[in-house]
Amino acid sequence: MFSILPRLSRTLAFSAPVFRAPTRRTLLTTAVRFEPATAKAKATRAPRAKAADSGVKKTATKAKPKAKPKTKTTTQAKAKAKAPPKAKAKPKVKKVKTDKPRLTQEDLPPKKPPPPYVIFYSRYLNGLPQPIRGPSAVLQAARTASGIWKEMSEHEKQAFSDEYRSLLPEYEKAREAYWTKVDPAVVRRINKEKAKDGKRRLRSPVSRRVPNPYALFVKENAAEIRAGLDSNSLTPRQMVGATGKEAAQRWKALSEEEKKRYVDEAKAKREAADAS
Repeated sequence: MFSILPRLSRTLAFSAPVFRAPTRRTLLTTAVRFEPATAKAKATRAPRAKAADSGVKKTATKAKPKAKPKTKTTTQAKAKAKAPPKAKAKPKVKKVKTDKPRLTQEDLPPKKPPPPYVIFYSRYLNGLPQPIRGPSAVLQAARTASGIWKEMSEHEKQAFSDEYRSLLPEYEKAREAYWTKVDPAVVRRINKEKAKDGKRRLRSPVSRRVPNPYALFVKENAAEIRAGLDSNSLTPRQMVGATGKEAAQRWKALSEEEKKRYVDEAKAKREAADAS
């Protein structure tokens, strides 16, 4: 039996292929070396990544379907079909401008007399030795005249107030004569020009002849109110303001029954003016 074993090992050595396992070193001797991936492996992996990325882009850049244009409803179409055809616009007629005559001094109403201070200021300028020239000289003269007017007593100012009151009757006559003969078209033209300049429009004094109830009350009690005020410490303008203020307070204090007398009187005068 022992003689057969050597022979058998020889035959196996020649007949069977020899398998030799690669030798590996243990961790105790050297560290294990991991070789990087080969170029072929990289080349096969890259297209897959690109394919995945291209798939994501395609899904992100997909265009939205266009919305269909809205069509008119059948009711709107029917209403449009039933609507009558629009009438043609008439051609505009150009207005021919007519050259109106300019307003003269005779067309304008008479001017109201100047107040007391203006009368004093004109007298002051006339009394200067030389005429003033230039804006600075005019301003200086106005300041000087204003200072002199403030230092004047009420007795000294009374002369200018009396002169102002003496001119009022003549002004009232001229105004009444103007409104009796003036053409209403001229008044409309004057008011149109005043409206452009932002000034107050002209009003006929005839329309103001019929007083209202409050005006009748003031007219009846104005003398009594002025008698109770201190005329020495008030200028003419301040006296008018104080009289009106006191009259307004007294009118508010009246009851409706007390006001009725003035209301009936104003109504009767209005009816008489309309009838005439």
